[in-house]
Amino acid sequence: MLYLINGDKFFSQKEYKKANENYEEAQKLITRSRASRGIEKDTIWQEMVKWIAYCESYTNLSKSYLVKDFSEKIELLKKSKAAIKDFVEKRKYDENIILDIYAKAKENYIKYIYYINLAQKYEKNTRMQKKILLKARRKLLLAHFILNHYEEEIDDLDFKIDELTKTHIVERAEMYWNKGTLLISQSDFMSAHKYLLLASQYYERASKICSEFIELRLYLALSKITESSGLEAKANELYRRQDKPLEASKLFEEAYEVVDESLGLLATIHNEVLINNMTAQRSYYEALALEAKGISLFDEEKYKESIEIFEQSMQKLEETERLVVEGSSEHLQEYIRLAKNEIEGYLSMAKTML
Repeated sequence: MLYLINGDKFFSQKEYKKANENYEEAQKLITRSRASRGIEKDTIWQEMVKWIAYCESYTNLSKSYLVKDFSEKIELLKKSKAAIKDFVEKRKYDENIILDIYAKAKENYIKYIYYINLAQKYEKNTRMQKKILLKARRKLLLAHFILNHYEEEIDDLDFKIDELTKTHIVERAEMYWNKGTLLISQSDFMSAHKYLLLASQYYERASKICSEFIELRLYLALSKITESSGLEAKANELYRRQDKPLEASKLFEEAYEVVDESLGLLATIHNEVLINNMTAQRSYYEALALEAKGISLFDEEKYKESIEIFEQSMQKLEETERLVVEGSSEHLQEYIRLAKNEIEGYLSMAKTML
């Protein structure tokens, strides 16, 4: 039994080679003692059978840390699980609830080790990997509840699960953002608005499980950016489809105020590329707010006032063009060109009416 005790000691110290050697020696000696015992199935014989199962389980478990081949590791862990299950079953005959619970905790820990290793098989299928890691977490918590020394493992596992969860959330946010952007290009503004707000919500969710300050701020900024794009889509619906330019102007103003929030977040993490892009985007929204206001004045036949606002909008678009050249928001170039053409048309009509 001294070898078995030493095996447990070395295993707890993560000295798996020494642990394996001691478990193997313990199993060999107990098996030899059982074979030499003349009376089968008495109390001592049953006790030896039980501890042989324990040694077999931990021999395979400790060996699994020493092999590199994934398939071999999984096979060893399967053997370890089967042997510890046998040990737990034999513990029941002791009619000692404390020892029974302790054995079950050991079994749960081995299942945890099995699941975290099995999860490596699904690195390209992160949803399945997360499902398996959640199983591992349940087993680890059950083991920790009794054995009370797995805090570090729990923290590490929680971090892995959070990272996978965050990956899934961000992937969904990106999907909705791309879908919303595509729908805007197809002039399906209200559908785009819905998808872009979903993207914003998912980025905000991702920020809540970030452990790093920079990453947290980035996802919050992306949440604001997609929110502003959603407002842009709704504003386009109002003045292009519903002939409500004044309401659209207010939404464009709201959009550039939201962009201001994103710029504040980006400034704290010094993301110059996004700062340049969103500075140009803000200027563009400001120009559209002025344009929509000018259209409202034009519709009210306030031509002189509309000309003044249209000229301000044109100046803002020219400012946006310079910002686009300095930054990398090349997708804005076509939108700016279309807006300038539209404003030039309104300016020409307003001047004619005067």
